[in-house]
Amino acid sequence: MQQQPLFTHHDGSALFTMKARELANIPVWKGNRFIDLTHANQIRAAIGDKIEALDSTIFRIVKYKDGDVEQCFLVDGQHRQYVLKRFYEEDHKDMPALRTCSPIA
Repeated sequence: MQQQPLFTHHDGSALFTMKARELANIPVWKGNRFIDLTHANQIRAAIGDKIEALDSTIFRIVKYKDGDVEQCFLVDGQHRQYVLKRFYEEDHKDMPALRTCSPIA
């Protein structure tokens, strides 16, 4: 996931692009609420086949080191990510997505 940020915020978090299919596979932070399938289905119904509509909001990821291993978790956007996962199960072409990555000390 190393690349030059598009923008770095004053708090050290940075804005990046990544492939949506890759984003769909980042684990969700354990402290997040459970996926509300009704909400996820409402998102899917609202966008129809226009999965690119999910790029209007940035996905938020936290990154930290656990010993020598870098860990990344999705902390905001789990319902949109759920829709992405279902979309890619149907083997559609990939697209770029925006993410903010915030390092945790």
